[in-house]
Amino acid sequence: MEYERLRLLVKISKLYYYDNMSQKEIANKLFMSRSQIGRFLEQARNYGIVNIKVMDPFSKEENYREGILKKYGLDDIVVVETDSDDKEIKGRRIAEELSYKLNENLKDEANIGISAGTTIESCSRYTNIYSLNRYRFISLMGGIEYENDEWNSNKNCVRFAENSKGITMELNAPMVIRSKLLKRELSNDKSIKPVIDMYRNLDLSIIGIGEITENSTLGKSEMTQDEIFRAKEKGAVAVVCGSFLGADGGEVCIEESDNFFGAKLDDIDRCPEVIAVAYGLEKVDAIKATIRSGAINILYTDVETAELLLRD
Repeated sequence: MEYERLRLLVKISKLYYYDNMSQKEIANKLFMSRSQIGRFLEQARNYGIVNIKVMDPFSKEENYREGILKKYGLDDIVVVETDSDDKEIKGRRIAEELSYKLNENLKDEANIGISAGTTIESCSRYTNIYSLNRYRFISLMGGIEYENDEWNSNKNCVRFAENSKGITMELNAPMVIRSKLLKRELSNDKSIKPVIDMYRNLDLSIIGIGEITENSTLGKSEMTQDEIFRAKEKGAVAVVCGSFLGADGGEVCIEESDNFFGAKLDDIDRCPEVIAVAYGLEKVDAIKATIRSGAINILYTDVETAELLLRD
């Protein structure tokens, strides 16, 4: 959409929805016809600049939301229902909800951390950010490209940036590095150090939550099956960026976590606002552990997962 056209749609939408001006009043103010204003408001809704949502206190999603907020003490949770088991459809619906959040609340020139993961991949494809600000998307994990590796942090950043006309800071290194010497050298590389330094200046992070199984995204990474098995044997139930978490939310398997190259739990915890996007029955224990870590304050999930989170 053209820059001036976007500005006009945003201006008219704010006058109508924020300032409660009638279409006739806006038409008089902008020297247009009332029918033109009506068409522009319709376009704003079609493009996702304006999203109208009715909060039904009796809906299943709202009941689950209230229950989880009370039980876990999160700042917010968004629960979506799709009437489908298709992960692609679920991902689209959650991305739509995430679009509302980002369009309403992103500060000017925000620094946004983006993790690896197939759930975040889906969000990066379908989240639309309509803004005149130029956001910076920062890779939270190493993301050298491998075959069929669409979920790495760098690619997720690029797609978010393309959907918002933002810019990226990519961590061009492997996600798993076992050599401590190589990690030190890369951490001081002039193309990589600025990315790592940005972890201390994040305004928002959007992260996935991984479970400790061979079939998860973790199992698709450079982590070996033996390393995944050892982490699980030592009590790991979740992986968040470059840290393994135990059931109580504490960091475990430090030796195995040290093989990851990227943001650690401390970096995520330091970020003032962290949105976790996770759903699926296999992720329930991992989600609980991540909430208990205190590193996230907003969760996006589906109805089925929310129901299990409310069980003892």
